[in-house]
Amino acid sequence: MTGEEVDFDGDGRADLVGLSTDGALRVYRGTGTPGAPSVDGGAVIGSGWNIDGDDKSDLIARGSDGTLRAYLNKGTPGAPNVSTTVTIGTGWNTDVGTCLNRPARR
Repeated sequence: MTGEEVDFDGDGRADLVGLSTDGALRVYRGTGTPGAPSVDGGAVIGSGWNIDGDDKSDLIARGSDGTLRAYLNKGTPGAPNVSTTVTIGTGWNTDVGTCLNRPARR
């Protein structure tokens, strides 16, 4: 899993948000203290990305400039077409970005 340390739930403790090998986005909430860090068992906060609600799996990717983009699948079963691109976030080359015009928790 690759991830970033953030305060996802705003409780003042560091949490870990990361992408696991199965493609699910997970959060592991901090349960410890600064001298004894620990996290919970984790929870899936995203998978099977269907950004535009059309029941077709879309792709999400982060560019080297920190822009988060959705590649919308406009194809058919067996012939996907992800040529339609929408920017859905920025700042993802720092500790936390903004997504869907909502400020990230810090």
